[in-house]
Amino acid sequence: TDSVNLHFDTGSWDFRLTKEAIVKKTTLLSGQTGSTPNFSKLNKISKLQIGKLVITNPDFAATDVTAHDMDGRFGWNLFEGMQVELNYDKSRMIVHSGKLIKAPKGYVRSNLDFRNYFMIVKGAMKKGDQLLPGDFLLDTGSGQAIILDSAWSASADFAKGLQLIRSIVLHNPRGDKFETKVVLAPAFEMNGYVLSNIPTLILGTRNPAGFPINNLGNDLLKRFNVIMDFKNDCIYWKPNHLFNMEFGKDS
Repeated sequence: TDSVNLHFDTGSWDFRLTKEAIVKKTTLLSGQTGSTPNFSKLNKISKLQIGKLVITNPDFAATDVTAHDMDGRFGWNLFEGMQVELNYDKSRMIVHSGKLIKAPKGYVRSNLDFRNYFMIVKGAMKKGDQLLPGDFLLDTGSGQAIILDSAWSASADFAKGLQLIRSIVLHNPRGDKFETKVVLAPAFEMNGYVLSNIPTLILGTRNPAGFPINNLGNDLLKRFNVIMDFKNDCIYWKPNHLFNMEFGKDS
């Protein structure tokens, strides 16, 4: 019954709408009887249109949690075989669904791996003379900069000697709670690019991804214009005007 505001979440899949948006902006509950909506028995969605791109019969479910002021989210797998370009200098998201493009001059290529359907790249935390390599899950749905896996951090003794900023509790889209502490990490390196003085969360519990993995959230990812190539499993990076911006105090 209305357009919905969705955010692109590279740490998610398929298509999700909040229960509030379902009630207020759709007829997906029509035909149900009783005063309590049953969000597990929604009507089918035949078409999702984002710009000029039309996705037929998208996999869809209700969610309790999504980004602030959003009605829902969509994941990377809606674009399998395509390229997704995020250009923060022009405030544009461009989906190349026909002829694929070549990365313009100035972009650096890296491999894009997948584990349990998550997008993963190589990176390294820097601490003194130490360069600590690891795998990092790309998560534009997170407002944080870096989230380190508890097991990875413990094995590297990463938090030792670093400034403790505070302790907080995070919630994932399923509403699960995860206690964390935030330290000031000296630097992070990826593809030769170095970012410094990064508020970095260290999980104190088992990783919500279900396996040991570090995360790069959007307070770091937004500093790059990127082209995600889901046909050739690679990603291209180029620093943008946000690259040297101070990291958010809520990261």
